[in-house]
Amino acid sequence: MNAAGDDGEPLEHDIDALLDLPPGVRGSAIDRIALTHPIKANALRRWLRAIDASEGFLEHGETQPIPNRIGQRIGRWRVIERLGEGGFAEVFLVERDDRVYEQKGALKLLRPGQSVEDWQIAHERQLLARLDHPNIARLLDGGVTPEGRSFLVTEHVEGRSLSHWLGETRPSLQQRIGILIQVAEAIGAAHARLVVHGDLKPANLLIDSRNRVRLIDFGVSRLIGGVLQGQNDGRALTPAWAAPEQLAGAPPNPQSDLYALGLLLYLLLVGQLPLARRSDSLEELIEQVPRQPALRPSEDPDAGTNAAAARGDLDAITYRCLQPRPEGRYQDVRSLIVDLVAWQSHEPVSARPWTRGYLLSRFIARHPVATSLVTLLCIAVLLLAAENWRLRTASANDSALPPQVGPPPGLPVHDHPDVDETPD
Repeated sequence: MNAAGDDGEPLEHDIDALLDLPPGVRGSAIDRIALTHPIKANALRRWLRAIDASEGFLEHGETQPIPNRIGQRIGRWRVIERLGEGGFAEVFLVERDDRVYEQKGALKLLRPGQSVEDWQIAHERQLLARLDHPNIARLLDGGVTPEGRSFLVTEHVEGRSLSHWLGETRPSLQQRIGILIQVAEAIGAAHARLVVHGDLKPANLLIDSRNRVRLIDFGVSRLIGGVLQGQNDGRALTPAWAAPEQLAGAPPNPQSDLYALGLLLYLLLVGQLPLARRSDSLEELIEQVPRQPALRPSEDPDAGTNAAAARGDLDAITYRCLQPRPEGRYQDVRSLIVDLVAWQSHEPVSARPWTRGYLLSRFIARHPVATSLVTLLCIAVLLLAAENWRLRTASANDSALPPQVGPPPGLPVHDHPDVDETPD
């Protein structure tokens, strides 16, 4: 687990590391942290309580004992191992057990003792059935157990969360932007099917060994403009990753997903969220975020070596995504993708004014070799012109000299002209 700052504030990696532990040992892990970092340990406890029911694999205090389901059959699937637990559901690694073909999946099943209804899993299953995209974990199956509890099965992704991928692989800037483009493509495909994710964050992004992204967990997603019976309010979110309007209680919408994409871009460039987003208090976030202006990553003191690369186009793209008011952001996800691809190819981006100087700089960046050759040719021409001018000036000066005084050429010159050398 990574060290926190001097004030004991937990970093994203600290929380992810806790969430990767089995629920039964997280308490003792925090107790060990408290021996040397009590403030940090208290903040971690508050984080785990503050993050809502959609947070990946959280434990909640007052629940019934979780039965051991290893080896049990659920539908056509047999449980292999327990992957974790969410705010209202358990997640298991399963394999098909119908002898049709071999396949593994991730099965989500409502936990016993929850106050929520089965409609939440059934709702997620309905939304996933609408989506078919290479960067979205595919829905494989769904149904109801003999006890009457809904479940769904998605493809099992062998990968790491975005935060772990950043910390372990130290990717280049081009790779980071490539990852964000994949995420934006997935979100854009969901929006095209009228589905809003509503809880976009590193824990819901898995990256495999080929740097391919899978977007998971549509548990708090909803249809654009749709009203679902039993749907909870706009506070079903992860506070640090929520758009200002979500923190104010509004339901998720395409513009809130765009804001979350801006936060992901900020994280990819700086390595952590903006300072105002690093609070562990939901109340503080609700109070501070609406007053927070849009941010530029290069101005963050933690940007490090990426500050220079972010300055300019990436600053402008992030700034556009993180506008506090939805109407100030990109019109849609496709517009964001166009700008990110333009940055990759050194084309002008729509987030910046297209001045002559800016367009010229983008042209030079796209054609560095040709620009260098033309520059060298221009320098050579200027040098030749200067040399020609110098020679012409020297020739003109020579022609302007006064005529020579003395005997005509060819006559002998005497050293003593006063001596009369006429012969007698």
